[in-house]
Amino acid sequence: MTDFADIFLFEVLIYIACILLLWIIQSYKHGKEKRLHRWAQNTLTNILGRDTPHTKGIVSTARKRNALLDAWISLSQTILPDQLEKKRFTALATKTALDMYWIRRLRSSSIYTRSRAAYYLGYLETDRSKRALVASLKQEQKESVKLYLIHSLVTLGVSSSLPDIIDTLHGSSDRFIMRVTGLLLDFQSSFIALFPNLETRPEGEICALIVEYARLAPFKNFAAYLKRVFLDLHTDKALRLKAFECLLESYPYTINPSDFLDDPDLHIAQKACSNLANRPGKANALILLQKMRNQNHREHALHSLSLMVKTSNDVFMFLKDRLSTEQDPDQHTLLCRALAARLDYFLLHQQSDKPHIAQDIIHTVLATGQISDIITFLNTNHNATLERFVISILQSAMYSEAPWLMELQSYLSPTILQKIGIPKKPVTQQRTGTKNEYIPRIPLTIILVSIALVLPSFALYSFLQGNTSVRAVLSISFRNFLYAFSFYSMVITSFYLFLTACAYKESRRQTKLTTLKSESFLFTKNMLPSISILAPAFNEEASIIASVESLRHVLYPSVEIIVINDGSKDNTLALLIDHFSLERHEGDHQQALSTQHIRGVYKNPSIPELAVIDKVNGGKADSLNAGINLAQGEYILGIDSDSLLDRKALLSIAAAFIDEEKPVIASGGNILPINGCTINQGAIIDRRVPKQAIPLFQTIEYLRSFLNGRLGWAHLRSLMIISGAFGLFRKEEVVQVRGYLTSSERHGKDTVGEDMELVVRLARRMKDNKKSFRILYNAQATCWTEVPSTFPILRRQRERWQRGLIDILSFHRSMILNPRYGTYGLLGFPYYLLFEVIGPWLEFLGLGVFAASLAAGFVDHSLLILIITSNFLFSFALSITSLYTSERERTLFPLRDKVFLALAALAETIGFRQIVSFYRISGFVSILRKVTGWGTMTRTGFTMKRSKQ
Repeated sequence: MTDFADIFLFEVLIYIACILLLWIIQSYKHGKEKRLHRWAQNTLTNILGRDTPHTKGIVSTARKRNALLDAWISLSQTILPDQLEKKRFTALATKTALDMYWIRRLRSSSIYTRSRAAYYLGYLETDRSKRALVASLKQEQKESVKLYLIHSLVTLGVSSSLPDIIDTLHGSSDRFIMRVTGLLLDFQSSFIALFPNLETRPEGEICALIVEYARLAPFKNFAAYLKRVFLDLHTDKALRLKAFECLLESYPYTINPSDFLDDPDLHIAQKACSNLANRPGKANALILLQKMRNQNHREHALHSLSLMVKTSNDVFMFLKDRLSTEQDPDQHTLLCRALAARLDYFLLHQQSDKPHIAQDIIHTVLATGQISDIITFLNTNHNATLERFVISILQSAMYSEAPWLMELQSYLSPTILQKIGIPKKPVTQQRTGTKNEYIPRIPLTIILVSIALVLPSFALYSFLQGNTSVRAVLSISFRNFLYAFSFYSMVITSFYLFLTACAYKESRRQTKLTTLKSESFLFTKNMLPSISILAPAFNEEASIIASVESLRHVLYPSVEIIVINDGSKDNTLALLIDHFSLERHEGDHQQALSTQHIRGVYKNPSIPELAVIDKVNGGKADSLNAGINLAQGEYILGIDSDSLLDRKALLSIAAAFIDEEKPVIASGGNILPINGCTINQGAIIDRRVPKQAIPLFQTIEYLRSFLNGRLGWAHLRSLMIISGAFGLFRKEEVVQVRGYLTSSERHGKDTVGEDMELVVRLARRMKDNKKSFRILYNAQATCWTEVPSTFPILRRQRERWQRGLIDILSFHRSMILNPRYGTYGLLGFPYYLLFEVIGPWLEFLGLGVFAASLAAGFVDHSLLILIITSNFLFSFALSITSLYTSERERTLFPLRDKVFLALAALAETIGFRQIVSFYRISGFVSILRKVTGWGTMTRTGFTMKRSKQ
């Protein structure tokens, strides 16, 4: 055993030395690549300035040829070269057979190589390149490679390839067809010329292409085709609805929505009803009044009629006159609700018009509970007569259980409340109902008892071997336990190294694929899905403004931002309202998910991409569900309100979807501490590691767990955790599983591990339904968040994380070792149970026995080396490996900070890691003590940090 311990120590030290050497070599290679890049730029400048390109020695190696081609692509993407420059570079490519080099690679068995070849050939305008791209497109089976081939053909302007591009759509997914449609907008004249041949083809993919093309590029010839598709009841329902929406939006004079108010498809009938708002007139107003008698259409018809009232004086006066003579009580109420859109008119003219009309409308508004306009009017009005008129109506309608009474008490000014005669009440913050975070405790008790019996079992075994003295029993049992503990440590650390190797491979793949996507390509219409960013905020006044400003500057083609104020007790909501000039808005969004009470939605017409939801406190999961109800994006992105996204983070995380053949239902990104960074106007202008010890150690921990651990799990198709600070999910799938786990929803249960639980539930549903899917983790997308800077806050955070993990393992315990769930059940769940739940107990037990053995003199040379190597040096080697792989494909921090992190990794291994393990044990125990909730997470904030510039 002595020889084994010495050999193991030697191997670990060699490994650490190799990693450090690789780090040095990596820095040298980065410098060499920069020099090659400068050479390529200078060489390209010389080539483009010559009538006859001089090629001798310039492209003698493939490395130089590719560098020169990269320089040309970079130039083409920044400054559009003129025709002479294009001609000279094409001549160079032809003379050096640069195009042939990549044409041969179109036949590679590697998907990446074929994609890369298609990408490069799109910048080589030779006849051979164009012919090769068309030929390859006809044979290609992978949608991701097809997309690169089509993009290159479009870039080269090969419009003659349009029939071949359309033929390749057979059997393609809806998302692929949408992306191709966006690319084909550059071939608009050719597409229109080809349209007569296309409209006769019966394939569903061709039909979907034409409908989407007609939406993006309206042309009169498309109208008849859209109408034919819509009127054919045998057409797919989704496509039929899409054709109808396209007709209403882009060809409004070719179809009358009132003709389809009774369509058997309820979605079409409701869409027709809503569209009438764009056609204000007495006839359509009467139609909407009639439709409001139908409960299925009432709210849509009422919303459309209200919009008509706002935009058309003729409709308004017509309905106002009709109200005076309406005898049907139900219709009278509906008219009042519609006319309430112009409540200000009736208040200002209540003396000249019939006073009872204004009274009826106010009473109707009170009955519906949508009293924002009344509150706004009373708080801003300066006419005493009008004020007395409204107050008298409120007083006459007031009773103790009026649903709108609390709204008045919360939002009216104290002066107005005093005149009404009701007291001011603080805004309701407490959730309705009790939290339900129940976790079965019997299994945890069994685990705890089993761990407690580990050491006595070793002692009993030693006693049965014939050792009778207490010292001999203790010595042998302690030594055997420490050997077993050392091998356990080696196993878990070896598995971490295996994950790191998987993460390294996945990171390289992602980096290579990222280079194939220019911003112009990603900003092509339909290329990337729309995203709704959801930012729950509870007492985040220290950082909320900087965080929202950061989100507003994120680079992405289609994004909306929804901040959810979860009953904050500080000035979070007031700061948002004041900074962004928000006004209370009566929401008309559907409540797909049940949540705590929504007090109001705030918007500013000048900032249409921003909305703020104010709600009763219900926890982070409940807030995210409230945001999902309002979200319009195809994907929803959950982010902590104290976090900042890299400007291109969304582009990176969504661009990876292009290379996936299976539907992506969720994706995560890197989380790194922002504590040491310099912030200016919501943007990070200087990335530095934290100077404080606790955030510094967490930086190492985050690099190890996020950039390596979770990326490795994603490579193994077993990712179970996507951080709530930066997690992207497909909205449709999230709604189908009833959103995040809360007591307000289907399962009647709360959890503090809502991020991991949602990922597991999504994967479980897809596996149960035998659907193919992908859950990704992107190494290129980074979110920066404030981490705890004191031990008490760190302890509350880690206890909460451990409670959430155990809760999820318990709630989904049927997945453990269940082959039905693939690697999730056979690999992911056993790992988290053995190493993340039981592991901290074994670690502390092992270190305790080690300390006792040292004190008693039971530890010899070989055992001491084995313990130190397996528990400390091996872990340090893992941290160094994580630092190396995290910087392998990108530069996160300057060189000085990298060295600082490497030195800090040793201290993190000896001390900080054991403290964190203790906090996880404390989280385990807190379940037995029935502790619930998130606890108080005090934020230092980063809004006061500014650059010196």
